[in-house]
Amino acid sequence: MIRFRSAALFLGLAAGLAAGEPGAPFLSVSPSARVEALSGLWAFGAGMEHLAVNPALLSVEKSPWQFYSSAGQLGEDVQMAHAVIGRAHGRTPWGVGVTHLRSDGGSARDALGGGGGADVGAQDTALHLAAARSINGRLWVGAAAKGFQSKLASYTSDPAGAADLGLLWRGEAWELGAAWRNIGSGVRFVSQRDPLPQTVDAQIAFRRGPAVVAAGVQRDVPRGENRVLAGSEFSLGVLAFRAGYAVQEGASSNAQGVERLTLGFGLVLPNRLKLDYSLRQGTEDYGAFHRLALTWTWGERVLRKPTEPPRPPSSVFKKIPARAMPQAAPKPVKKAPAAVPAKPVPQKVVPVQPALPEKPKRPRIGEGGYRLGG
Repeated sequence: MIRFRSAALFLGLAAGLAAGEPGAPFLSVSPSARVEALSGLWAFGAGMEHLAVNPALLSVEKSPWQFYSSAGQLGEDVQMAHAVIGRAHGRTPWGVGVTHLRSDGGSARDALGGGGGADVGAQDTALHLAAARSINGRLWVGAAAKGFQSKLASYTSDPAGAADLGLLWRGEAWELGAAWRNIGSGVRFVSQRDPLPQTVDAQIAFRRGPAVVAAGVQRDVPRGENRVLAGSEFSLGVLAFRAGYAVQEGASSNAQGVERLTLGFGLVLPNRLKLDYSLRQGTEDYGAFHRLALTWTWGERVLRKPTEPPRPPSSVFKKIPARAMPQAAPKPVKKAPAAVPAKPVPQKVVPVQPALPEKPKRPRIGEGGYRLGG
């Protein structure tokens, strides 16, 4: 049976079809510059850059939409590009992405980095679809599906698929998570089927102020090897410094037992942009692995306070503080004057004249027995 070796190597391993070696090894490389700088640790990360690492970390607070892109260079002839866009806010964030690896050709290597003599070119392309779900605000679960195909020289593999599962619990200072990546039946190239680079991660992180410390264990299922991961991040304003260290147990590790030493930084830019860079220790044959990434978020609604004055339409207008109007002193309440008793109006006293006695009437002659002379 004819076996083919690929020049597209990552982590010093071949993408060939040797028995016992996983196929499509580009799926095991993290497209996130931040995760790469921390040697594979998520460490309180969030956003679309984690779609291919742990889909449970898609959510970003107060950022409805997010776009992430990264580009990596391994040696002189291997390039890797990755792009994701999705809705990162809400109870069910989701995202879609694409990953592409290209090698223009070079000296072929076997699984242990030995020379093969032939010059070959390789291409790998994968499409991603992922979603996450919040259980109670602190516990998140996520799942991702991917379809991919590889090409080596003039040969193309059969289309294949894989799935990722993620779990995350985040508290005020602690974070616990697990991820199961590249779950699938394998990839078929020519007449041979190879297993996928399946890994299982368990990680823990602690945050105190601007510093984050994280550690984890990663299991390489096809090779039966374990990696111990450690990393730290320190933020200083808009700048973040990162470093990671990984030790691998097994035949794939080098003589010193160090698989990779990584460094990197992150820079927050205006207009909701963020720049990330990572540098990973490489081998003598392929040199260091550089990755540069850019993240853009938009759609955030900023609520203004009711008392905030309206902003000018352009920066050419000078902001003049409003003058405070002097408050008039309250006028005293006029009280109604007390009622003054009315002066008595003098009345003219009219003397009452006593009634004069009525004069008796003189009787007429012949009335009342009036007699003359007695």
